[in-house]
Order: sequence, then C-alpha cells, then structure tokens
Amino acid sequence: CIPIAKMEIVKSSDTQYVTAPGVVTYSYLVSNTGNTDLTNVLLSDTHVDAGVTCPASPLNLAAGTSVSCSAEYTVTQADIDAGYSPIIDPANPLCPNGVYNLVTASSDETATASDDLCIPIAKMEIVKSSDTQYVTAPGVVTYSYLVSNTGNTDLTNVLLSDTHVDAGVTCPASPLNLAAGTSVSCSAEYTVTQADIDAGYSPIIDPPNPLCPGGVYNLVTASSNETASAIDTLCIPIAKMEIVKSSDTQYVTAPGVVTYSYLVSNTGNTDLTNILLSDTHVDAGVTCPSSPLDLVAGDSVSCSAEYTVTQADLDAGYSPIIDPPNPLCPNGVYNLVTGASNETAAASSELCIPIAKFTIVKSSDTQYVTAPGVVTYS
Repeated sequence: CIPIAKMEIVKSSDTQYVTAPGVVTYSYLVSNTGNTDLTNVLLSDTHVDAGVTCPASPLNLAAGTSVSCSAEYTVTQADIDAGYSPIIDPANPLCPNGVYNLVTASSDETATASDDLCIPIAKMEIVKSSDTQYVTAPGVVTYSYLVSNTGNTDLTNVLLSDTHVDAGVTCPASPLNLAAGTSVSCSAEYTVTQADIDAGYSPIIDPPNPLCPGGVYNLVTASSNETASAIDTLCIPIAKMEIVKSSDTQYVTAPGVVTYSYLVSNTGNTDLTNILLSDTHVDAGVTCPSSPLDLVAGDSVSCSAEYTVTQADLDAGYSPIIDPPNPLCPNGVYNLVTGASNETAAASSELCIPIAKFTIVKSSDTQYVTAPGVVTYS
C-alpha cells in the first residue's frame, strides 16, 4: 500500500475591506488531508511584512491534523492612493483594486499547495462645487456634491454632512448605496445674509476661519459603512467694493469749477476687474489711472472729476436744475457716483455741496431831500 500524501492551505482575514493605512492580519489553516505524516512543512507569502509565523518551523503534521499560522501586512498610504497593493505596473489582474497575497505551502512529502486572497480597497471621494464664483450680496448659494465610489467594493449607508448649509444635503436616496465605480450627485443651499456681507466672512465666528478669512466656507464629510470618511471644502470669496466721494470745496459762492475726488477700495478678498465709475453731474466723466480699472484685494485707487458751476445754478439755488429740486440736496450742487465691477454689486456715494447766497436790501424813510440834515438808512 503506497500512502497518498495530501496537503491543503486556506488563507483568510477578518479584514473584509481596507479603508485606511494600518495592519491587516492573515490566518492560514494548514491541513494534512492525506494518510501519511508530513515533515518540513514551510509557508511562504508573497506580500507580508516579516514572513509567516507557525507553532514550529519547520512544521511537522501527522495525517489528518491541521495547524493555524499567521502573518501581517501593513497597508500604506501609497497603497490606498494607488488603489491596489502590491504597487506594480500593471496592477495584478487577479486583484486590480485590492491588497493581494499568495501563500504557498511545501513539505518533503507533497507537491506545493497554495491559496490567495484579495481584500478590496474601499474608497470614496467627494468633490464639492458651486456655480457661484464669488458672493456680492445676500442671497442663496447652491452647492453640488459629486460622491464617487472609486474602490471595488459596494458602499452602503453613504451619508453626507455639511457644516454650513441651510437644511442638510439632499441626495437621490438617504441613506445612499453606491456600487463599485459609480457616482451620484447631491445638493444643498446656503442663504448668505447681510450680516455675512458686512462681516466679510461666513460663518461669523471670532476669529474668522483661517482657511477662508474673507469668504463663505463649508466643509462636507461623506461616510459609509465600508470606508473612512471623505471630505472636501469650498471657500467662495465675498467680493466687496467701497467708494467715497469728496471735495475740497465746502460751499459754492460763485460760478467756477468744483473738483471731486473718488477713493475706490477693494475691501473683499478677490481681485476686482473692469471697474467703471459713473457720476450723474460732472462735466466730462470720471478720470481714473486706467479705464477700465482692476483692483487686487485690499487695494485702493483715487479718481477725479470736475463740474463747472454756472450762474444759472447760483440763480436757481441748486444744481442740477430740475423741477422739483432734488430733495436730497434742495440748496446745493448734488452728485451721485456709482462704481461697478465684474465681481461685485454696484457701490455708490453722493455729495451735496451747499450754495452759499445772501442778499442785501437798502432803504430809507427819507423819500427826498429838501434841506440840510440827516438821512437815516436801513
């Protein structure tokens, strides 16, 4: 009777999928399934940290017995980023999206036995975006979220949470399940307030968020039963412009030229382009260092214009001469300047320079002179 020598090996792990760097522990059940003792049993794994550990080395197995061995592999961030391990080019076709290992068992009596294992790398990505490039006034900002299963295992119970939206994130289903390789779009809204605009940032916290000190900031987190959390942030700049109009002329007393100065300031945190100034009551438009004008965040520039006060203005007592007079400046020279840019709502400033007038009426009770004497005047 010639004995039949047989050996089997089964490789397993409690780790069902890999979500982040860390240690994966493998178990190996080595069985003598023949009817003769096996000697010098050795195990070799292609992708573990420091070899396979068994109760003895070399290992002897009596007929019909089994023994458990173990090994570890430390998954790296590079493995997660690549989406497979070992990192080879091309990826192993037996496990193109996971951590792959092949164990081989040998003995003096048998042919080799082998088993492999592919643990999927579960990956999820989220990209947050908005068609709103910059905020200029109170109103609704709409956000879009593209959630993608970039691994090779299905994701379940996908939930999205945003730190700064009105009423949560809306997805096609909640909770959401994503098959491997698929994506889905979700959305949310935030209503920008005047307080946000005035503060220059949102959420209004002290100090402002250093990641977005001059804009509307949001952080979205996506979680699932299978993956580590995925996050993305978005900072939409608040574009702000201020304009201050002034003149060295404090009041108008006679026909002549009044010179106006305009200080245009970019008080937001995004560059402003194509700034144009328009004044309702000047001779020949507003003159700036360039036209159109561009201003980087935090910068200011001075512009100027002139208006020639006429005798008709003085006679009317106000300018422009309209009927009725402008109620904002019923006794002076009135101007309103408006500044516009590609990025901001219009900014304006006005100025009313009083027209200073006085009259004198001379009279006397003496209607005619008939003789030497005193004449009294009022």
